Amino acid sequence: MRIHHLNCGSLRTIPPLGSEPAPGAAHRARPAVCHCLLIETDTDGPILVDTGIGTTDLRQPDRALGADWVAYAQPVLDPRESALHQVARLGYEPQDVRHIVLTHLHRDHTGGLADFPHARVHVHPDEYRAVTDPSAAHHRHTVERFMPAHRAHGPLLSPATVDGHTTWFGFPGVARPQGLGCELLLVP
Repeated sequence: MRIHHLNCGSLRTIPPLGSEPAPGAAHRARPAVCHCLLIETDTDGPILVDTGIGTTDLRQPDRALGADWVAYAQPVLDPRESALHQVARLGYEPQDVRHIVLTHLHRDHTGGLADFPHARVHVHPDEYRAVTDPSAAHHRHTVERFMPAHRAHGPLLSPATVDGHTTWFGFPGVARPQGLGCELLLVP
């Protein structure tokens, strides 16, 4: 298994957390990025973890990402930073990515879904319920953050399965994406 770290969207520079930044290199303001992974597996081909800002976001960023978010985050909107472009640069075709695992449904994690319309999109069951069950406690908030432009193509959302006995380093509620030959876990 080989893992590639991808910057799928450069964002504005943010100050360090805390009230008084200490002097030194570790405490300077840093650019934020939409961090994604491409995991090369022997059994499932390349798997994307999150998709960052997608190519459709670049055409109409205010509509696709939300004008307020664009003004706040100040994304660079460089097509070379899209997961689609980076997957190709690593030697893969878009259809080679058959599985996408989303850590959550914020706009900076889901923008590239339409670039891989054939992929099965694995989400934690809590995230799945929040966007598919109108009675879910956080339904309205989750649907609002899962941008309509990112789900307009009808992505194949697939809830991972929680085994009540599975923990990861003591964290409960760990879910396993279904249909993968390799072991991946979603930790809530």
